[in-house]
Amino acid sequence: MWTPTIALLPGALTIYLGFDGGGYFPQATGVACALVAVALVLRITLAPRPLEGVGLAVGLVLAALALFGAWAIISTSWSDAPARAVVEFDRVLLYTLTLALLGTLPRTAATARTVLAGIATAAAFVCVAGLLTRILPDALPIEPNVLAQRLSYPITYWNGLGLLAALAIVFATHFAASAKEHTAARVAASALLPLLAATLLFTFSRASIVMAAVGVVAYVLIARPRALPPALLAVLPTAAISVVWAYNADLLAKPNPTTAGAVDQGQEVFVVLLVCAAAAGAIRYALIRLAVDERLEALEVAPRTRRVAAFATAGALLLGLGGAWIALDLGDRIERQYDRFRAGDTIQVTEDARDRLTDVGNNGRIDHWDEALDAWRDEPLRGTGAGTYELTWAQHRPTEFTVRDGHSLYLETLSELGLVGGLLLLAALLGILVALALRTRAPDRALWAALLTGGIVWTLHAGQDWVWELPSVTLWLFAAGGVALARPEGAPETRIAAPGRLPRVVVALGVLALAVTPVLNALADARIRDSVTALKAGDCEGAIDDALAATSTVSARAEPYAVLAFCDVRLGEPMLAERMMRTAVERDPNNWIYRYGLALVLAVLGEDPRGEIAEARRLNPLEGKAIRLERAFNATDDPGEWRRRALRARLPIQ
Repeated sequence: MWTPTIALLPGALTIYLGFDGGGYFPQATGVACALVAVALVLRITLAPRPLEGVGLAVGLVLAALALFGAWAIISTSWSDAPARAVVEFDRVLLYTLTLALLGTLPRTAATARTVLAGIATAAAFVCVAGLLTRILPDALPIEPNVLAQRLSYPITYWNGLGLLAALAIVFATHFAASAKEHTAARVAASALLPLLAATLLFTFSRASIVMAAVGVVAYVLIARPRALPPALLAVLPTAAISVVWAYNADLLAKPNPTTAGAVDQGQEVFVVLLVCAAAAGAIRYALIRLAVDERLEALEVAPRTRRVAAFATAGALLLGLGGAWIALDLGDRIERQYDRFRAGDTIQVTEDARDRLTDVGNNGRIDHWDEALDAWRDEPLRGTGAGTYELTWAQHRPTEFTVRDGHSLYLETLSELGLVGGLLLLAALLGILVALALRTRAPDRALWAALLTGGIVWTLHAGQDWVWELPSVTLWLFAAGGVALARPEGAPETRIAAPGRLPRVVVALGVLALAVTPVLNALADARIRDSVTALKAGDCEGAIDDALAATSTVSARAEPYAVLAFCDVRLGEPMLAERMMRTAVERDPNNWIYRYGLALVLAVLGEDPRGEIAEARRLNPLEGKAIRLERAFNATDDPGEWRRRALRARLPIQ
């Protein structure tokens, strides 16, 4: 009862988080944390041997993650931004609880297979749902996103959806090519691969496309599945047709992919994809019925022959690569592309998203990385504080481009949490990858190889994007890590495996206590978002009610105090507004938004706002609203004019 339910939970959460902004916002993280915590408490209190899988390996990685989360909270002592640290802590807690929950189960191939099947199914479901909104927009309309020509629904970030599609492709490749998997799984995976390939294309995520290729190649090399040839026979031609047809649907890559012409192209692509999926599944089923998989699995190959074949294959690949290197002058080409990457700070935005596939520009990432490294050099041991990269970028950014994350998990961690945080994070991630790698030496090599290559894909992708902040594409890794790190089924009994009643109650209460913070933050976040929506709509009564509810739930958040301040101004209570805005500044002192807001409130009161607006400019020198307001305030010494200009200024609420 326990194992299948727990093993399928990561997949279920992947779907939930995928359809809630990828889990980026505290509300989704809090709900997921609560669900995992409740599952862990139920297992601890009700299972006969609730900690059967817990051993030294699980304990060490859990300790690294727990210390990483604790270090994030401790960083508030020097960042003075507790709400930012709490958001980061909640995310780490979700990953820690997930690893702990799966780590309590004894390690078996069946558990790993269930986890992988659940995650693969969930990833495919999210990806196909997104694909359908692109090719059938009239049947499944969605709200336009930041860049409509790149598919991002439902995660709301195209690179996040691209990574999920890449992972789904790796996992589906395993199920399609492994003779040990059920016939239905092999057929379904084969049918899904053309659809997943089209989804990946429509994200136009260059890194995700490369990672999908790397992941499939790595899986083949590590797993060496015997049933790969029939899987390739079914999938390669159908996937190629689906990608080419989707690529040629040029109107689906335009800024408005819902025009009448785009709808017609989408319907055509839908029919082609449907035929390709059906053909891939039918071919795979026919080859299974002809016992091709079984015959390949039954082939007896002498160890010496395998070694000779491996060396011959490696030699052929090296000769081929060497010949291509010389014939195509790859060394010079790679150097030129690298120079273009370094020099291409931005990618040229065109009317056709397909153009970005051949653009090697870094899209500003090098600037993001440089700022992260500069912040780390200033505070090498402890960093600037959890969640503060957004503030670092705002203060030192070389362009007007606004970002909240450093587009590299590892560099952003160094920036925010220094060498201590970076080492703790690497210890946890490397512990998971090493455990997965060790399992590939077991009889079920292909199964563990799929999880390992998925982990490699995620780890590489995290080096150049902010996927850590998207639990929908990250939580699975800690679930897989828990399974891989757990003690094997049938291992010698330990005292910890079946604790007494009192220890169970104590541990369960501790888990529930930890889950309180993300749940409260989720409730507060929901009310804050409602209050901001009401403020923008001019409904100050509703905005005040929601903001007060947020402050009573979590008092460390600065946003509700800013909402209260702006409403107090509108209601003719500027002195109360000043008190609320100063409270917001206290909770996030290095955020230009609240300094800007305080300058507005002071001007309404007739007090000199120039010091606060100058501080806002210092914290964000390139912010247009702050630049214009500073000029307006500096142009006069008249308090009445300050008031009039403040009342006409734009609010900084995002």
